[in-house]
Order: sequence, then C-alpha cells, then structure tokens
Amino acid sequence: MLTVDGMEPHDLYPNDQHIVESATRTAKRIFGLEIEVETKAIAGAKGPGRYDFVHDRIELIPEFIDQFCRTYGNRDAVITYTICHETGHAAEARKLAEHAIFPFEGMVSNIASITVGSFCFRLNVMGELLDQFMNGILDYSVDREISNEGIPNVIAKNKLPQIKQLLTQKHSSKDNKSRAINKLNALFNLPLDIGHYEFGTLDDNEKNLIRKYYEAEGLSFKWKSAKQILQSRRFGDAIQYPITASTLCEELLGIRITTIPKSRIELLRKYRSLPDFWTKNEYLLCCFG
Repeated sequence: MLTVDGMEPHDLYPNDQHIVESATRTAKRIFGLEIEVETKAIAGAKGPGRYDFVHDRIELIPEFIDQFCRTYGNRDAVITYTICHETGHAAEARKLAEHAIFPFEGMVSNIASITVGSFCFRLNVMGELLDQFMNGILDYSVDREISNEGIPNVIAKNKLPQIKQLLTQKHSSKDNKSRAINKLNALFNLPLDIGHYEFGTLDDNEKNLIRKYYEAEGLSFKWKSAKQILQSRRFGDAIQYPITASTLCEELLGIRITTIPKSRIELLRKYRSLPDFWTKNEYLLCCFG
C-alpha cells in the first residue's frame, strides 16, 4: 500500500490514495498480481513510473505525474495506466524467470557496430538507446494487453513535443553526420513509438505527426516490418522473447542477437538481491553483435 507521510516534493497528493488502490485492484484483475506501490523522486524522469525488478515493486514518480497532468490532465487515468503497465512488467518478469531468461541486462560485443549511410557507430557506447529498444518490445506486449482491457497509454502524448523538435531538426540539418545520428535515434526508438501510435490516446493529427517523422527519416517500410514482428509475440511468451528481439534487431539495426548464460550468483553479486521467483541457477541474457 502507498503511504504519504507529508507533502514532500516527491509525494502524491492524499486524494490520490483511492486512485492507487483502485488501479492496483484493476491490475490484479488483469494480471493476477498485486505489486507494492511506492513513490520515488527521480531527476529527469522520462515517465510516470517504473518497475523496480530488484525489489519487485512499482515506483511512481509524482513530479513527472504532476508536470504531465498540468498539461494534459486526467490524473486518474495517468496513475491507473502507470500501475497497470508496470504490473504487466512484473507479470512478464515472472514468465521470463520461469524459462530462465533475464531481460534486465544485456551484453554487447566490443566489435559490434551499426552503419547508417557512410557512418559507422559502435554499439557498446549506446547503452541507453539499447535499453529503449529492448523496452519497446516488452512495452508493446504489455500495452496491447491492458489496452484490450480498456486502459490505453495516456502517456503517449508526452512524446509529441520531442517528435516535433526532431522534425524541425530534420528539416534544418545540413550536416550528413547529424542526419545519420538522427536516423540512428529513430531506429532505436521505433519499437516504442509504434506502441505509442497503436495504444496511445492520440488523435489522427497526433498519429500522423509520428508517422510523418518516420517517413521523413525514410523508415516507412521499417515501420511496417517492425510492427509485424512486434505483433508476432504474445504477452508473457517467454520463449518467443529472444526470438522477437533478435528478429527485430536484425531488421532495424542489422545486428544479430544471441543468448549467453550468466549464473544467478553473478547476478546476485551485481544486484545484491533479487525477488524469490528468480530461482534458476543460470539465466540467458541477450548479447548484441
């Protein structure tokens, strides 16, 4: 249960308590799980919450929620979506754990690189972009699941200002390397933005803005093929997860993904603790390149 001990900058409002309780019940109805909800201050947060896989809890980020709701409103829908979405990640974590797949960490070959135009970029310096790419795969299946239950992605609108800025940069950029970097970023963000487009509370003009951006980057065909790949994986299908990731990575980035084993002891050494459903002695991690 969420507790609010005062009005610190990172607290929810007391009236939000009933929204949290209602959203937790809804998430339990969908996924059969009731996950602990806490609040946390995270500077520069890009979303309203996250699933903390180490402690098996949902962390709501009130400062982001406050800022988002000042622009778009609908606080009830924002909190409900966030708790249901992150509970979905907790449910998929359990499915992946059953099949000895650890999705929260990956390995990158030192020689792996991506070529865009005449420029070559090393993959081992793109940790944040790789995280976005892999998150897009899991986010798609989770958002499809809760959208079928009448809970759309109300946070999708948060991406629109960035899309507008990227379109402006696209039209004003005359430097070939800058254009290559912009296209590289688009490729990494494509899975996430397909999810925003499919399951977000966006009107036709807002959807067209997203498509216009990817068309400007010459990625219309990649959009269609990536969408087909994302749709091929059902929620909770652990066996299909590395296959989907590998197919999508090869299609968009031209890089193969293999799996490599890592012992539970090594993971515990790094994260200090893991929830008790991570019981296997060894887990498979995705390796890029």
